[in-house]
Amino acid sequence: MITSYDDRYIVQCAAEFDGVIVSGDNYRDLMTENPRWRHVIENRLLQFTWVGDMIMFPRDPLGRCGPTLEQFLRHPST
Repeated sequence: MITSYDDRYIVQCAAEFDGVIVSGDNYRDLMTENPRWRHVIENRLLQFTWVGDMIMFPRDPLGRCGPTLEQFLRHPST
């Protein structure tokens, strides 16, 4: 049985529709496949953690000097 690699669909969809990816995956294996995908993975990947039954997102998804979570989610089109 042949199955497709669904990570490609996720990254491609985020690139096509200017979306944010919410995932625990880092998609590093796809960074070299397409420059646009690399940009999405580096700039629009939102990691999260579970605390009990509550999902939590970092207040600074791109690091201390990056945008706040609200700014990140309202990212400008690129």
